[in-house]
Amino acid sequence: MVEKVGAFHHRSAAPVMGSSAMTNRTSVSGLVEGIRKIMRRRGLSPRTEEVYLRWIAEFWSFQDSPSWRVVTGRHAEEYLDYLTNERRLAPKSRNQAATALAFLFREALDSDAMSQVKRAKGQKTVPLVLSHRESLRVLNELRGKYYVAGGLMYGAGARVNEVVSLRVKDIDFELDQIIVRDGKGGKDRVVPLPGSLREQLKRMIKEVDQLRRSDEEGGGRWASLPGAQHRKDPRAGYSLGWQFLFSSSR
Repeated sequence: MVEKVGAFHHRSAAPVMGSSAMTNRTSVSGLVEGIRKIMRRRGLSPRTEEVYLRWIAEFWSFQDSPSWRVVTGRHAEEYLDYLTNERRLAPKSRNQAATALAFLFREALDSDAMSQVKRAKGQKTVPLVLSHRESLRVLNELRGKYYVAGGLMYGAGARVNEVVSLRVKDIDFELDQIIVRDGKGGKDRVVPLPGSLREQLKRMIKEVDQLRRSDEEGGGRWASLPGAQHRKDPRAGYSLGWQFLFSSSR
């Protein structure tokens, strides 16, 4: 369903089906592609899309029914109870699955069956936070690009997905800042560039540029581009600015 390639996800091209085109024998792959299309129209983030589709596919594998038309809210409740009682999932994970199923019923199956399904109540706990000394001890165990990634998470407050999705053009050494694109909620934001990482970041960019040049000379692939950027600027994917800072090894 989803194949990870480097920092981004490559989605296989399959026939897209909307809810109106579903038949009694609609396959899970057909429904998934239909839901994916709906998610794109709604502007959901790639991470949310991936999580929802994973829960929906797992929900379908849990069913014995050959058709989506006979799936009801009762099936959803049984699956959520299974997650709670058999899988022993935390309330947060169960509610995440419930939200994904609510999207499935509302947007793809045109049903309000999930409207009566109650969310699980979770315990409020104090988050575990490392002290400054403990954080430095963790960072000191990291080397190379892993140290840089950890330093960006600690020094700039960036999330894991935001770090591995960084592109060269989003690092501004003049203003000592980094632009995080498409963060939580699909929003961009500016975070400080940790001064201790300046030289290592510059070295990494040089290495990325060398890899880019060798790939281009050897007829290698370019960096994937968001939206319709590849139509606006066909050569953008070969430019240094659009390269991922943490390039895939493949």
